[in-house]
Amino acid sequence: MRIRKLKIEPGGVAAIHSHAQRPAFTYVLSGTLVEHRKGAPDRTYKAGEVLVESTDVEHWAENTGSEPVVLVSVDLFKDVARRLIEHLIRRGAARAARRPAVVPRSRNLVHATD
Repeated sequence: MRIRKLKIEPGGVAAIHSHAQRPAFTYVLSGTLVEHRKGAPDRTYKAGEVLVESTDVEHWAENTGSEPVVLVSVDLFKDVARRLIEHLIRRGAARAARRPAVVPRSRNLVHATD
């Protein structure tokens, strides 16, 4: 998974691209974005709205307004996530073989906060 904050200046564009390998969700924080999706009518997104970019989406977008468009985009990488989980499992198994079965309380990674 990758989370990015993107800013598109007035007159700016996000070039045509596909989401075949990475579906995404994009939240519009501010401004107005016009999306041009292949095989679909153009759509305008305003602050508070979400673009759902599934694996069949090929599109580009532009800022036709007078203020910057600010987006928060979350890309989901299935293969990368799978490989990371496998790596962590292998790493955890190797570490478990080298250390005692009881982990000292001071190594607890979860901390409560007020």
